[in-house]
Amino acid sequence: MSEKKIQLTASEIASLWLAYMDESMSKCMIGFMLQHIEDPDIKPVVQSTYDISSNRVNKLLTIFTEERYAVPNGFTDEDVNMNAPWLFTDLFCLTYVNHLARVGMLKYSGFVSMCSREDIRNWFTLGLTEMSTLYNQSTEIALSKGLSS
Repeated sequence: MSEKKIQLTASEIASLWLAYMDESMSKCMIGFMLQHIEDPDIKPVVQSTYDISSNRVNKLLTIFTEERYAVPNGFTDEDVNMNAPWLFTDLFCLTYVNHLARVGMLKYSGFVSMCSREDIRNWFTLGLTEMSTLYNQSTEIALSKGLSS
């Protein structure tokens, strides 16, 4: 006897769409930053941010495909001029990642609370854990650089 898969709720679909929009934007922005960052203390946490967003975008695409839902028109490489001149400092990038992680913790905790299906709750819980780790890492680096968060 096969188990019937529980359909996504409206709040789960909305959460997944919002997560896709946020993560696709983050991937584009952080990808641009990675081309220019030189500080050996900052670059790894920015790279980690990019990897998290890239992995989350890929997982969201899988979820949309498996559930037979349309993929949102998120951000793509076409939305970023990768040849644009560098506008930021490495410290700005670190601060950006730190704020991104703060918002991510709030966002993912909200998503967890709006989801019923176990697989979706678990996936958003993982996102919350990743954002917490990213926040802690970026905060420690900021403090070592003389910045307060």
